[in-house]
Amino acid sequence: RGPVRHAAVTLPDAVWRAGTPGRPATLVHGDFHLGQLGRRGPTAHWQLIDIDDVGIGDPVWDLARPAGFWAA
Repeated sequence: RGPVRHAAVTLPDAVWRAGTPGRPATLVHGDFHLGQLGRRGPTAHWQLIDIDDVGIGDPVWDLARPAGFWAA
C-alpha cells in the first residue's frame, strides 16, 4: 500500500458520505482564497470571482482552504 491509500483507510467513515452530519449545507464558492476577490477600482465594492466551482456544501470548507494555505 502506498502512503495515500494508507492515509485514506484511516479516515472516519463520515468523510466518504456526502455532506457533513450536523453541519449546514449552503451555497459555497468551492475554491475560495483571497485571489478570488476583485474590484474595479479602489473605492468599488469587492466582488467574488471565478465561480465555476460554486455548489451546495458546508461553508466551513470555504474558510478552511485559505486558513490551510496561510498556515502552511
